[in-house]
Amino acid sequence: MKRTTVLLCTGAVIGMAGTAMGQWSDNFDSYDTVQPLPDQSTWEGWDGAAGASDFYATTDQALSSPNSLAADGGDDCVHQYSGYSAGVWAYTAWQYIPSDAADIPTYLILLNTYIPDGSTDTNNWSMQLQCNPDLNILESEFEGATLPLKTGQWVKFYNIIDLDQDLQTIYYDDTLLVQKSWKEGVSGGGEANIAAVDLWANNSTYTTYYDDMELAEVPPFGACCFLDGSCEDDLSEDDCVFMQGNYQGHGTTCDLVTCLELGECGWVLPMDELGVPFQYSGNTCEESDSCDLRPSPDAQFEVILPYAAEWTFSVCQAQWDTYVYLSTTCCPESGSPDILAEVDDSPGCGAASEVIIELEAGTYYFTIEGFSEVDCGPFPLLISSPCVVECDPECLLEDEVDCFDFYIDDYNGGCNSDPPVFSLMDCNTCVCGTGGNFTGEGGATRDTDWYAFELPADDTVVTLGGIAEFELQLLLIDPGPGDCSETPEGDPTYTVIGSRTIPPCESQSFDRIMDLGETGKGWAWAGTSGYEGVPCGSIYNMYLACQAGPECPADITGDGVVDVLDLLEVLSQWGGSGTADINGDGVVDVLDLLEVLGAWGPC
Repeated sequence: MKRTTVLLCTGAVIGMAGTAMGQWSDNFDSYDTVQPLPDQSTWEGWDGAAGASDFYATTDQALSSPNSLAADGGDDCVHQYSGYSAGVWAYTAWQYIPSDAADIPTYLILLNTYIPDGSTDTNNWSMQLQCNPDLNILESEFEGATLPLKTGQWVKFYNIIDLDQDLQTIYYDDTLLVQKSWKEGVSGGGEANIAAVDLWANNSTYTTYYDDMELAEVPPFGACCFLDGSCEDDLSEDDCVFMQGNYQGHGTTCDLVTCLELGECGWVLPMDELGVPFQYSGNTCEESDSCDLRPSPDAQFEVILPYAAEWTFSVCQAQWDTYVYLSTTCCPESGSPDILAEVDDSPGCGAASEVIIELEAGTYYFTIEGFSEVDCGPFPLLISSPCVVECDPECLLEDEVDCFDFYIDDYNGGCNSDPPVFSLMDCNTCVCGTGGNFTGEGGATRDTDWYAFELPADDTVVTLGGIAEFELQLLLIDPGPGDCSETPEGDPTYTVIGSRTIPPCESQSFDRIMDLGETGKGWAWAGTSGYEGVPCGSIYNMYLACQAGPECPADITGDGVVDVLDLLEVLSQWGGSGTADINGDGVVDVLDLLEVLGAWGPC
């Protein structure tokens, strides 16, 4: 078996290490909140317009206090760059979309060529990310890579742009979204250059916030994975290759990457440990011709499947002519019955390939070849399947019928039903329910399940979590008056205080602090994240826990006194959602800092 280097980019985000060079950044804290940004900064409207009047610095939201940028209305807010035409660069932007956002998408865009002369012919797009709160989807246009859109929290966009190798690797909330060419990314025929960022609100009726944006050169050191699955930090690429390791990219660290073990027939992928879906990036040009299936360099994987399902092995986003094999043995001879599938061009993939096949649990071998001996290149491998979730025997059954086309939910449709109707749930219990998508009177829709529960006291820490066969969305809701009524302006009187979108077959949870309010109740909401693609009757388990909050919540360290140690905890967790989230709003920010300062001294 060959022992050459493959670049590994799993779902973990590439982080920056060391001191960045040639850095641009903007946290919007130096601007006033009265004038539009173009009137007081180098931000401008599209095509250099002095407008962009809908873009201001604001204190309504902030990742780093006090300001962020507020984007709404129809204008584009553009910042140009110069001198970024070689090397490896990291573009970072933090975004906050409110949890009650709806309506049309908003966009985050990077261009490799931008000339504000009134003609789009002189511009070239490399990255265009559509943030669609109606469908709860983030999409990289136009190749169609998607991830669940996360709202009601600050989320990081991170793009490693390698201008020398014409490669960009885009991450969203520490998860790989897509890896593709920079020059061919959107428009095609672009340049090795970073020209501008464009924040396009697209006439949305909600406000999208941006903060702590940065463009920085990535230092030439990173993590090195070795063939036994071990890892070492702070190595150069040359040193890593010399030590027979696999360089993970400039700026990576061992705690942010997944190192795979190289077996006798390729990289070993135990899917029960790695999780589904699993993403991996490599380059067959860096490999030899180990299998005799085709006369081209090849990459091989030993895939261990934990359950029977319809599995997808896809290199559909590769930009060259691929040819793939799935077999029950390592490197079988051409025409062998051990070959379960061999695929050249797949529908919707151009010259690239994917295999979709029903498989039992067991070990399989996936080989990526080129169509001819000169065909090789970078490939993003995606292994996925519909997951299987069974009802937790400790959970109560929701006992609602499975939805169907034109289903009317008079069981627990909550505020979506007329009249409103809820299921009852106790704290510290769980429920096994079903969800799905169907056709309603207005088109594609979803089954939503609303649960009402009694709160034991003010300052209750409520934990809501779950796992599902589909992409599960969970909401914690303050019911307000509890009657699903609306304000005179047409807004609901209830408030979504927390949300979480959970990938299929993953278990996640989140916490919020809730008071008794007007009704002494809280609402928990469960449903699909989107409106299409999930069969009715798909299973989820939802878990609800309530516990009394700490008597002195500002004493984060638990040493009986609120002091500088608690202040340091707030600063170290800034922008996250850890133990320093004192007020339970899902983010550690200036409000938590004020809680510490206000409670200073012995508890």
